[in-house]
Amino acid sequence: GNESVETIFGTSVILPLVGTVQWRFDTKTVPEDDELVYWDASTTHALQILASWLEQGKSFLPEGSSCAKSRNLKENVWMVARPGKAPRKAIDFGTAVGLALKTRDSSARLASERVLNWLNENY
Repeated sequence: GNESVETIFGTSVILPLVGTVQWRFDTKTVPEDDELVYWDASTTHALQILASWLEQGKSFLPEGSSCAKSRNLKENVWMVARPGKAPRKAIDFGTAVGLALKTRDSSARLASERVLNWLNENY
């Protein structure tokens, strides 16, 4: 559960999970066909962990960090690294989670709904 994630990685694991969701649902990101199943599974797991984490009221930032604030998580935009190209901004987290609601994976849809509910209730 979240306790083991927090114990092993601390809150530093949360921001990469947010980035994973944003990268996967960014309209300019097109995973290779042979990688798609792995990205979909990783994104589903990221959404499930984020949903549980946020619903429990846990911080998603290392103590003292000011790189992002929970109150504007919905609008946070991360930079996407692209091999051989300059980094660019990804879509915002709220939009990415909204797109995850449209997937065929029921686990991803349920986790996305939980995250969006949390975002809407806390903003």
